[in-house]
Amino acid sequence: MRSELIYLKFQNDSRFNIYLQFADRALYDSQTDLLFKLGFTSVDYKSVKRASTAKDSCTIIAINKASAKLTSALDGLYQDEVLSQSGAAFQYYKKGCASALISLSKVNWQVALVEDCSFEGLKFFYNRIISAALTKYGVLSFWGVKAQSTLIVTKPVVSQSECFFIDIDANKVYSEGEVTDFDSSLNIGRLDSFQKQEQRSMSKEMMYSFLATHTCVFSSLSSVYIMRTNLLKVTKILSAFSYPEKNFEPRANS
Repeated sequence: MRSELIYLKFQNDSRFNIYLQFADRALYDSQTDLLFKLGFTSVDYKSVKRASTAKDSCTIIAINKASAKLTSALDGLYQDEVLSQSGAAFQYYKKGCASALISLSKVNWQVALVEDCSFEGLKFFYNRIISAALTKYGVLSFWGVKAQSTLIVTKPVVSQSECFFIDIDANKVYSEGEVTDFDSSLNIGRLDSFQKQEQRSMSKEMMYSFLATHTCVFSSLSSVYIMRTNLLKVTKILSAFSYPEKNFEPRANS
């Protein structure tokens, strides 16, 4: 029954209609801390139904347990990630963690999670899926963290799978536990393991190339026109600097 399903909305006060749907209470309970940290809020089915029948884009991501057969297949993957495409649909596999069937032209997406997936693996997976859903809105996503007025962009292994999202149309930045205005007071930070001086400016060309290769979203989705256009807007509005990597301390995972 619909009343038994659990729904959560991503960034409840935003313009996004992105929902998670859980049928398994135990599976949901095991992830609540992470999901709330990622920006999800519990909502009722009525609000989901209203969003799904409105003209605006809506994505409902059904979260289920992976079968024993799928769990074994995910554990046996040679690569950490596998992505295949069939028409407008994508099948995504994250080693030892989850699989997802997604399509930007569809409302309903399907996810199967391995029960003992690590915290960081689960966080990485969810950020991949959220990033894909946000492409409908032209939202840019990057591996990294917001530190005061600096948006530090780095690799997921350095940020511990944390990322942030830039919504150009709404002039907002969504980071873990924080929503801030997007304007020229912010800057982009790049970590350099060889750099010794405190700060070094980057050219607009270097900034664009750097950001284009550190997005959370799958490369086949980040290449669409609106994403490239919005990335150019970011490079025009913000300045970018490189900093010594040794000075960076990622947020503690818990």
